[in-house]
Amino acid sequence: DPLVAPTLDMVMGCYYLTEEREGAEGEGKKFFDFDEARIASSAAVLAGTMA
Repeated sequence: DPLVAPTLDMVMGCYYLTEEREGAEGEGKKFFDFDEARIASSAAVLAGTMA
């Protein structure tokens, strides 16, 4: 039995954070791994929903 079940808040949050935004800064970029994406995000190469 799973200890945690996804709630609507979790599902909507995942959708919001991964939603594609047409024309956004960094649109279409691909990254080798999470670290590369994290570095691009902190260097303001990507438009994001989180500051």
